[in-house]
Amino acid sequence: MKSVDFDDIVHWKKIIEGDIDSYKFFYEKYVDDLFSYGKKFLSDEEEVKDAIHDLFIDLYSYKSKLSKDITVKYYLLFSLKNKIIANTKKKAFSLRFQHDIPGNVDLNQEEKCINKESDAALLKRMHLELDKLPDRQKEAVYLKYSQNLTYEEIARLMGVNTATCRTLIYRSIKQLRKSLNEIPLSTNFEFAFK
Repeated sequence: MKSVDFDDIVHWKKIIEGDIDSYKFFYEKYVDDLFSYGKKFLSDEEEVKDAIHDLFIDLYSYKSKLSKDITVKYYLLFSLKNKIIANTKKKAFSLRFQHDIPGNVDLNQEEKCINKESDAALLKRMHLELDKLPDRQKEAVYLKYSQNLTYEEIARLMGVNTATCRTLIYRSIKQLRKSLNEIPLSTNFEFAFK
């Protein structure tokens, strides 16, 4: 079960009341997660930034209509996805979940400390195997392991039921483990999306 973020609850109530500092609080807290998630749909970073800014403008414009009992991170991710879809439809582009594999694997600080060629090769292989997954499976794995959403939140975000969400993630992990049989069961897949 997920722990409750009391700061989010307090600031969300303040947003509904129109407190500008609370918008800043959520922007600073979630902008990196929103940007990362938006990049999964759009390759143009400026379009992602515009969608995030539009999202916060909408939060202000429709503050009186906001629900008081929500999970803020889920709500913001869900709203960003809807905003990107709406913007994309307006421009008549086809929306595709994208997962770019960098030419040179950019290892985070943890992997740099390890500094082993075998780890870098394994990480590169993980990226290659992730890219082979169908778009829906990539999105589900990203939301679960990089954004730490619950199955229920992922299901609502993707427009499927919870059982389907669990199946998508289970099949993804099963396929990845089959392809990468030397990765231990406890491996955290979050690093593959950074």
